Amino acid sequence: MKHPYFKTILLCLCMFASINAFAKVVEIDDVYYNLDYHAKVATVTSRPNNEKYKGTVFIPKYVSDEGVVYYVMDIGNYAFSGCYNLTSVYIGENVQVIGYRAFQDCSSLRYITIPENVRHIDSFAFSDCSSLISIAIPNTIMTIGDGAFSGCYNLTSVTIPKNIKFLGNLIFDGCSSLTSVYIPNSVTSIGGYAFYKCSGLTSVNIPNSVTSIGEAAFHGCEGL
Repeated sequence: MKHPYFKTILLCLCMFASINAFAKVVEIDDVYYNLDYHAKVATVTSRPNNEKYKGTVFIPKYVSDEGVVYYVMDIGNYAFSGCYNLTSVYIGENVQVIGYRAFQDCSSLRYITIPENVRHIDSFAFSDCSSLISIAIPNTIMTIGDGAFSGCYNLTSVTIPKNIKFLGNLIFDGCSSLTSVYIPNSVTSIGGYAFYKCSGLTSVNIPNSVTSIGEAAFHGCEGL
């Protein structure tokens, strides 16, 4: 009689093999995707062997592999992190999530489109993108994670979506070129260090809807 633990391990291995059978990584038009065959969804992922994306990258609405169509829904965690020679990114209209540290430290990134289907920008997604000057964030976005634009010290203008309820910790930390920020009346909370050392900030409106402002949220904003 086989030990019950052996049966459990065997079952887990079978489940793992089954899951892997529905997912694979492919390169299509110089972009790597993790394909979920079961959900018919593609997630943009990093290049293998520590290679980096560079120049201009186009992320389409969908990709096709072996006759199967996959909708490009997510930009994965760390997908473009550290791509120092990446200059512009065009994001397809089906993308809904920009992952954790997805574009962190893309120091040459100057232009990026965020389509209206995007619902969530994860923490530190664009941190240290020091060449970004402006970025339009559509009103469809519901949440923006901590530190999403921290260290973007050349960022001069940004539009905060009208559906955002929380401005996370460190969200614009160190954005020293920001001169003014309009906070919509949907916002109820401003996180700690949210505008820390935004030394160029001379104007900011805080609507009556805001009931909580975190520690040192505007510390170092010498122009206020």
